[in-house]
Amino acid sequence: MRKIVLFLLVFFSYSVNAQIVPSFLGVYDKKNPNSTGTVTFTNCSSTGKSGPSQSDCNTSYSGTSLEGDVTLSSGIQLWTVPTTATYTIEVWGAKGGYEGGCHSNGVGSSNCHGANGARMKGEFNLTSGDILRIAVGQRGESYILSSTQGGGGGAGGSFVAKGNDHSSATKLIIAGGGGGGHYYSGSNPIPGQITEAGLGNSSTGSGYGAAGGGSWSSDGADGTYNSKGGKGWANLLVGGDRTPDGSSNSHWSRGDGGFGGGGGGSWAAGPGGGYNGGPLVTSYGNLTPGGSGGGSYNGGANQDNSIGVGDSNGKVIITW
Repeated sequence: MRKIVLFLLVFFSYSVNAQIVPSFLGVYDKKNPNSTGTVTFTNCSSTGKSGPSQSDCNTSYSGTSLEGDVTLSSGIQLWTVPTTATYTIEVWGAKGGYEGGCHSNGVGSSNCHGANGARMKGEFNLTSGDILRIAVGQRGESYILSSTQGGGGGAGGSFVAKGNDHSSATKLIIAGGGGGGHYYSGSNPIPGQITEAGLGNSSTGSGYGAAGGGSWSSDGADGTYNSKGGKGWANLLVGGDRTPDGSSNSHWSRGDGGFGGGGGGSWAAGPGGGYNGGPLVTSYGNLTPGGSGGGSYNGGANQDNSIGVGDSNGKVIITW
């Protein structure tokens, strides 16, 4: 009888500890909304100017702590805050398009390749039941005609806002995307910035302008030769269209902007999207300026921000 009682006591102790340990170690336990944890939002393997679908993210998050917790709305990922706490949100903008060859008369080496996105990090006091609306920036599209010809679209920025409705959501934190590259670039593409304003190279003439990057408050301006600006937050951050096929020069930056407001390429490479999208720059002549970088925003406390570290598609990491 004593052996049975001892066995039950040991089993009970083990069961209790097994339930306590995950919370203590910071593992997000859906059965315990007060647990701490970390969740990472990705592009769900989606590429191009449109964001992921519900099925994309269902597949990508299967088996993770986000499984069944993310709802997609036109590429925007909706997530419900599980508990009232201070949350650290870290967002990464995406990298601009183009990783082909670089012309020897340009900046050369890999300096003509698409530029990296910004990284922004801050702390936010959130309440259980708050809805976060998350747009994960996607890389600008690359166009490579040959080892020394091509260019890319601007990268998408990554956005996190709070609210039940998209149009009235409150911005929390945004990381700008990097500018696209060009095989004959005379200046380096600009990475995503940690300031609110986007940054562009000086224009080199009056023609061949890529479209602008999309912003929190507006769409990017359209460029020359039917290139289109990236859409802003109100228009769901769809990347801009590149100059269409059939134009006279096959080595143009024929890359669409990435989801997150990236601008479409023309002769010049596309600018990145962000809080303020990368500005339109123009090129006339042999060498062309690198694509502009998108601006960023951080409404959080204890900020930690870095220029140009997002070297792939964007991501959003939330810890509490």
